[in-house]
Amino acid sequence: MAGEALGSDLLRSSVFEALPDGIVIADLEGRIINVNQQLAELSGYAPAELVGQLVETLVPDSLRAQHPHHRASYIEAGLPTRPMGANLRIRLLTKTGNEVPVDISLRRLELGRGTYVLAAVRDATDRNRQQARTEAMLEVSQMILQGHDTNEILGLIARRARELVGASLAMVNIPAPGGDELVVQVADGYAEDRLRGQRVPVDHSLDGEVLRSRESLVVKDVAADARSASDAVRPIGRGASIVVPLRVGGSVFGSLSVSNLKGERTFGSDDLTVVELIASQASVAMEYGRVRDQLSRLALVEDRERIGRELHDGVIQSLFAVGMNLETSAAIAGPGDLQDRLQRAVAELDRAIRDLRNYIFGLRPGILADRQLSQAIADLATDTADKSGIVTVVDVDPVVALGLSPRAGDVVQLVRESLSNVARHSRAATCRVSLHREGDEAVLVIEDDGVGFNPSPAGTGQGLANLRSRAERLSGTLSVEPAEGQGTRVEVRLPL
Repeated sequence: MAGEALGSDLLRSSVFEALPDGIVIADLEGRIINVNQQLAELSGYAPAELVGQLVETLVPDSLRAQHPHHRASYIEAGLPTRPMGANLRIRLLTKTGNEVPVDISLRRLELGRGTYVLAAVRDATDRNRQQARTEAMLEVSQMILQGHDTNEILGLIARRARELVGASLAMVNIPAPGGDELVVQVADGYAEDRLRGQRVPVDHSLDGEVLRSRESLVVKDVAADARSASDAVRPIGRGASIVVPLRVGGSVFGSLSVSNLKGERTFGSDDLTVVELIASQASVAMEYGRVRDQLSRLALVEDRERIGRELHDGVIQSLFAVGMNLETSAAIAGPGDLQDRLQRAVAELDRAIRDLRNYIFGLRPGILADRQLSQAIADLATDTADKSGIVTVVDVDPVVALGLSPRAGDVVQLVRESLSNVARHSRAATCRVSLHREGDEAVLVIEDDGVGFNPSPAGTGQGLANLRSRAERLSGTLSVEPAEGQGTRVEVRLPL
């Protein structure tokens, strides 16, 4: 009777049905007195099917035998309030036999002459997915910081990408020498041993399309997609697939793909987001591994300026971005062991960044320290104008300057030597420094309106020889010609 009265009272309450969480009310014997519609939808049962049943009806088979003991312990403890988010991995058994991850809050409920237990049940699927993503990012970040082999890190990335979206297989493909093919460098899951080391043509393959377009692809069936006509891994029976580019800075160095077999489920936009997120870690791993290898050969490397610039503009920026992502994830995770682990990982990233900056201090001298190439050229022009009185104008295409970043030290030296010649010999009133693109070449021009240049051997000196030698080392060409009207035009063409 008390149960019927209680059920009737609650059913008349619009609040009971309006609550966002599923609600189960049970007596101290564990028998369900009432449930709301949200709980019914979550479990797949109609409310009438649950009323009168034991709460163990909603407990997975593997835990059902122990649940009465847990329930008794809770009662003996005085029915204390237990909030959600207690880091318990709880699952609810649905009518169809599926297990849904849930968070459950318990509290004592006194109504009329009876004592009951109210359980608020919340679907934790999204939270668990987010936590799994965060833990995967953390695991990869820790491997990077611990200096693991790049292939080992890429293997973990492929495995975690496959697991997070429930795919059958995952691959990391890297361009082979010559650029016409990709090599399956990492394979995880179905047929991984057969796939590893396979060659995939760039033309008529999904991975080749991603490398060309630099855009991710989501397809429902690889075999039915015309862009995969020559794909060497088609015989394994790939169905739905996601292929995303692996980027370092502004370039693409490979692709990460996850696939299901024919007839298995297709992928959606949420799956794409997850794969792109984990792929960002692959980019950091490749960059970090590359720079680490460069540092190990530092004693044999003469081009100190180039290494310093790549460390500052490449890996440090990548590590800083990862640190920001981890800090955001720590805030989302909330207090607990996961947040502590994330914060420790951020501290390790900060330490790694400090170490790299200490390396840079000794590697990157002078004008390029903390500057981009375009700014360095502008600073050289300003210095020339201040010291010589020659009005110096700079016109630099920032995109071209960015493309020359790996050779910025040599480009700066070319500009420095040319402006020095202008200041010492030209008797010019004005000078113009420009950097622009023509076809597949970067064109650097230093042009003045001075007295001109004598191209005879007697008029050549060590400065011109140095310019020519440096241009040739960059696989470029140097020309020194009279400028239009009067003066001298120095032109350096470098391949992009």
